[in-house]
Amino acid sequence: PRATDRRAMSIARVLVSFIALCASASTSFAKTEPSHVILRGFDPAQASALRDATTFICESGTRTIAITSVNDDYCDCDDGTDEPGTSACAGAGEAATTKGMYCVNRGSTPTRVPSSRVNDGVCDCCDGSDEYDTAQNDGVVCENTCTKAAKARRAELVNALSAARRGVKAKAKASRYAKDDRHTMETELQDLQGQMDKAQSALEVLRAPKEQEEALEREMREKERLLEEKRAEETKSTEEEEKEKEANTDGDARDDDGARERARENDAAEDAAEETAEERGKRIAGQWISDESEST
Repeated sequence: PRATDRRAMSIARVLVSFIALCASASTSFAKTEPSHVILRGFDPAQASALRDATTFICESGTRTIAITSVNDDYCDCDDGTDEPGTSACAGAGEAATTKGMYCVNRGSTPTRVPSSRVNDGVCDCCDGSDEYDTAQNDGVVCENTCTKAAKARRAELVNALSAARRGVKAKAKASRYAKDDRHTMETELQDLQGQMDKAQSALEVLRAPKEQEEALEREMREKERLLEEKRAEETKSTEEEEKEKEANTDGDARDDDGARERARENDAAEDAAEETAEERGKRIAGQWISDESEST
């Protein structure tokens, strides 16, 4: 019986040791897996926060899952944020498209690729981290071109910097020339202004006698105009006086003729009073003969 008890105790010790060993192996796997699988595709800040986490909260806040469900090639979050390192959540939501897999690209510039491009056989990240599963991407192995890309980018930046420096130098040179040109132009402008002032003064000196002459000429023209008007008025007055004299002369002549006629009639009347009937007849006959001869 004692031997049986000792054997049972030994078996129990072996079982306890085996269980402890399994538990230790399980704990060790759970601790090492996040650094290799769970953290793939997250940016450094997210990866640091998830390194010792036991759960994962979807970015939409609608669900919390075990940390072991992250990057397990199964889409648990409706926004696809639990699978940045796989293509399981391709097209699952806007977050999976706008964020996707984070490429570290050491030595070059970090980038992001949509989840749909993970393990699609096309090297999107320069470090090749988006094509890690050759079983899914038809055996495609991506070369790390980050160093080449970094050198090319550095060359671009150097060229841009050189161009900027040349531009700064050219601008400074142009600025100096512009200042010199401005000073020269200001000096020339001052000289031209002085010449214009002198010319203006000379013009004023020449203009004064001319203005006096023009004023004298205008005065003489005005006097001539007034003289012509006066002459015209005198001529008109003389003509009116002559017409008036002629009219008076005609009137006087008519008055004289009438007076003579009346005198003749008076004389005739007086003579008729003194003449006889025979003499009156001879006189009237003589008048008729005289009138007829004058009319013919």
